[in-house]
Amino acid sequence: MAITEVGNSVTTVGTGSGSESITLPGTEAEDDIVVVALVCDNNLDGSVPGGSGGAGGIGTTGYVEIYTASGQGNPGSVAGYKRMASTPDSSVSINQKSNRDIKAAVQTWRGIDSTTAIDNSFSNDTGTSGMPDPPSHTTSNDNAKRVIIGYLDDDAVTATAPSGFGDIVAGSLSGLDSCSIMIASKTEASAGALNPAAFGGSGTDDWRVNHFALRAAVVSGRIMGSLASYGGLAGPGGIAGIGGGLVG
Repeated sequence: MAITEVGNSVTTVGTGSGSESITLPGTEAEDDIVVVALVCDNNLDGSVPGGSGGAGGIGTTGYVEIYTASGQGNPGSVAGYKRMASTPDSSVSINQKSNRDIKAAVQTWRGIDSTTAIDNSFSNDTGTSGMPDPPSHTTSNDNAKRVIIGYLDDDAVTATAPSGFGDIVAGSLSGLDSCSIMIASKTEASAGALNPAAFGGSGTDDWRVNHFALRAAVVSGRIMGSLASYGGLAGPGGIAGIGGGLVG
């Protein structure tokens, strides 16, 4: 089953001592995976979920850590994912920073394996100049959806996806809050290693990046269903059907 994007959004979370609620993009359904990534020109809380008002972070329970740069402000970076239950969430709560805005990117995916969302593990890297440059990552299963998340400090850029990647979700803050967030993805037909190129853009400062993959759901009974739909096993002209079947 192909993994498809349900929706995405990029939101600015203003300063404060409480939280802001972001409406999830699209119409979420059971077993959808919601990915939330935050960037800030200051440190964010290092736990997922976490970051009480004033510290910044993902506040909604049930999120699993993809990445945190605990206590690091170059840039402050947090990402997590959550599998939607039979009654899906309609929003995600982001705890505010008291002295800096936060840029939040949200992306929802469908067609994920119902038992194991993440294919293999997470690969991360950092740099001191240029644009976020994802490290090599090895997928374990065919048809996984590679996801790369970049966080850029001090620069407000218009990011573009590396060659071969699409579904770009990107945004930035300027002025005192300058930083940028970017997500891109790619379906990998065959399991194996891939070292993508860097995101495109005019970044010149410190960056962080994640590279991981979502595992595709396997639809059982697809062949059987197709045969049954056209009378393959017991219908007219099928294996046991009348007129042309093996025993018909």
